[in-house]
Amino acid sequence: CDETPTPEDITMSLKDDFTRSVWLDEALSHLSEREQKIIKNRYLSDDKATLENLGQDLGISKERVRQIETCAMAKLKTELSENISGNLF
Repeated sequence: CDETPTPEDITMSLKDDFTRSVWLDEALSHLSEREQKIIKNRYLSDDKATLENLGQDLGISKERVRQIETCAMAKLKTELSENISGNLF
């Protein structure tokens, strides 16, 4: 049994990746500039920033960065859930 993905599997995977990317970009656009910076540097960068480094860069405590990150992740979850459910039906 050949486990190699078929051309159809590859095409569907690329389409799914593109769709997820569009949804993420749309969800990120609902965040403030500071929230976007934190999420992008903590999760979407090859060189992940620490809470402390982001705090120094933004002039706030690492605990405040954590609080903003938690709020931003909740907003992203809501936006992505709405986007996904809106596209399923």
